[in-house]
Amino acid sequence: MSDGIHTYTGPWINWSEGVIRGATLTLSQKHSGVLSAFLAILVYPMNGDYYGANGQMASLYHGTDKGQDALHAQRQIILRNKTAGGAAWALIMLPFGNGVSGLFTSYITKTAGKSTIIIGPGCGGFTYNASDSIIMCSKTLQDTYEAATYVRQCYQGSPSGLMCGTYARPSIPFTTNQNASCPFASELCAYNDRSAFEMDTSLLDSQTDFGINARPKDRIKFRRVTTCAPVKHGSGLGTVQNDSTYGELLYINAGLKYYMGQPYTNYTFIYTPTPQVDGIGYTLSTVFSKADPTGLLTTTRTWVPDSRINQTDADITMMMLNQNGVMYLQPSYDPWITADVENNLSVENTTYSGTLWSKSYEANLLVCVDQHQMSTFLSAFETDGATPILGFNLRQLTTVARFLSANTDQSMFSNVNGRGGAALNASMMAYMNLNSYIPPNQWQIEVSTWFATALAKEQAWAFEWATEPKNLPAESLGHGWNVTPPINEATVMHAEIN
Repeated sequence: MSDGIHTYTGPWINWSEGVIRGATLTLSQKHSGVLSAFLAILVYPMNGDYYGANGQMASLYHGTDKGQDALHAQRQIILRNKTAGGAAWALIMLPFGNGVSGLFTSYITKTAGKSTIIIGPGCGGFTYNASDSIIMCSKTLQDTYEAATYVRQCYQGSPSGLMCGTYARPSIPFTTNQNASCPFASELCAYNDRSAFEMDTSLLDSQTDFGINARPKDRIKFRRVTTCAPVKHGSGLGTVQNDSTYGELLYINAGLKYYMGQPYTNYTFIYTPTPQVDGIGYTLSTVFSKADPTGLLTTTRTWVPDSRINQTDADITMMMLNQNGVMYLQPSYDPWITADVENNLSVENTTYSGTLWSKSYEANLLVCVDQHQMSTFLSAFETDGATPILGFNLRQLTTVARFLSANTDQSMFSNVNGRGGAALNASMMAYMNLNSYIPPNQWQIEVSTWFATALAKEQAWAFEWATEPKNLPAESLGHGWNVTPPINEATVMHAEIN
């Protein structure tokens, strides 16, 4: 953590607990010790009543009707420091006063949860001001690597370790549907039109799930749904051509690719089959199309999907997987990572022979669509569908802008782009391009891991927005980014995270 990032000390309200129970005073270790000492002193006067009551009882116990010597009389005077009525009243009030002071001191040192406010020198996000996109691509890639590491520790299995306590909650839950509708033309979907894999977060709370501290009326509900499906082989998207230089080339024709608004290739992917002896492992290529119902993104688009794949209400990612020289000890019947070609092998000058399985196809395609839903706290509970007027206030709009910021990319495309075959769980299991076993649902394991990575990046962005930009050049001047503090206090107070 940067030296400038620290825990806020002072009074604040944890709105998850309400204005009364959520009233919190965060102190440094030094000042919390002073407070504890003060509370101990505060309780002390109540303990003084013990002496008065006990002294009165001792005086009565030692009292006699007969005259005694002067020493006895002096002791009685010392012990009897209250009248009988006053001592009785003190004895009655003692448990009440002591109970109140005890509860007060214990409650004031008890927190409503374990949350604190984190602030940093670059609160408010940043703007990207350079024409060279390499810096942003590098940042996105580093963010993805960090999120993937976080997913392995905090999303898969039981969360443990200090890293899993960084955000408001260790992981964002989501549900899956293995029989979802095909997100594109049904004739392109492998198996049938109900074989897609859907991942849905349901409605998430901007404070409870992402730690953006705000009153209930200033919060938003956020939902993400991603649906993926392998493309059926033989769907007519691939063509093979012979090239005098490179030999056989495979073209995937799923839409034109663009640069600065102008088409520069009439194909989506191109692949050169490699010999087995080259020892190349998995390769994974991606293209991306941003949802553009208004047509405003025409000059920035990089890929226009085939009409059978294109949508106006979702971000679309297409991936091409090539298994190249990867071999398997058992056949793989996964619809995206299929390998059922039997290879009988032997070692020269030995009696050894064995069987390995290799790829069934040169290329395998997968399409994912990302959709996001934003709503106010109240409209999230309406059941009559979307409304043309969402009614966001200023603080809610600021939170919406944070989730939709172009400076952070949580699409399925960004979770794969730049990592290539290393983005695959299957790649991590392969030793020298040899995999033991691929389950028939491996493609679902892959996309659910990428979906979790996207959620981890969403969590990290809430933290980054409240502290300072990360994974960017150390010097801002001339390197493509500038910190942009919030417009006013109203937009920053609820930006601090738990």
